[in-house]
Amino acid sequence: MSFSGFCFLIPEKPIKAYFNYLMQPFSWSLWIAIAAFLALLAVLSWKTSCRDFLSMVFFGSSTAEHKLSRLDRFCMLFISIVVFFLCESYLIKMLTFMLDTKYERHLQTIDELIASDVQLCIDPAEDSFYRSIDSRLVSKLHLENTSQELRRNCSYCHSCDWARYFVGSKENVDPATGFNKFYILKEQLFGNATFHVFMRTDLLVEYFEWFGLRLFGTGIWKHWVDNYWQDITNRPREDAVVMLTMQDLITLWRILEYGSALSFIVLMMEFATYARINHCNKNN
Repeated sequence: MSFSGFCFLIPEKPIKAYFNYLMQPFSWSLWIAIAAFLALLAVLSWKTSCRDFLSMVFFGSSTAEHKLSRLDRFCMLFISIVVFFLCESYLIKMLTFMLDTKYERHLQTIDELIASDVQLCIDPAEDSFYRSIDSRLVSKLHLENTSQELRRNCSYCHSCDWARYFVGSKENVDPATGFNKFYILKEQLFGNATFHVFMRTDLLVEYFEWFGLRLFGTGIWKHWVDNYWQDITNRPREDAVVMLTMQDLITLWRILEYGSALSFIVLMMEFATYARINHCNKNN
């Protein structure tokens, strides 16, 4: 006896740009703590007219370090250490996320599938069957000949055994990009059991019963099944992208470009402020 069901094949959506995930490495509580810390430094600098330690850490100090007080040097050291750990942690977690996460978040339930913009492509003969399952599926149905090649912008419903086999096969890999085409929705549509039956008068009934009980009792059968599915789902892709490419670093280069542009703008503002101060001093 084996258990199976019907599973949905959902098209994968590769992440095209990571700009929407730049907040991903840190939790919201940590971002709030960082913002509160920066605001506290700004308020203290404005209220007490003390040194702007954050600017001194990032842009350097106009005063020689040996002329600073011990408190100033301690504050600069503390802020430098905090900034170093935050920057290193952010870069490591962001790079890890970019290398490990190639696709947008997977749908988990049928309700999420219905709420999404993914269509359900079915054979015209199955139209009435799906309409009777859930009225909310009616708006998702798209009639077409499902015996042809699976389309990337459609979801499909097949037996879970076939779906697992397809997801683990080379047919599920886009030869141009190396990305997977589909994944399996976690929630199944139906469940069914398959039984293997022998006639009572069959001479092999007692032998199969004895042999089957020992296979199940010792866990050998479960071990075989687990290894079989693991071999299918984790089969190495010969034509998959297995190394870091320039395309993977596009977002990093853009971050560097934006950072350089912002630094150049700040530098120009400093030059303009310095020129204005000199002009005012000459007029006075």
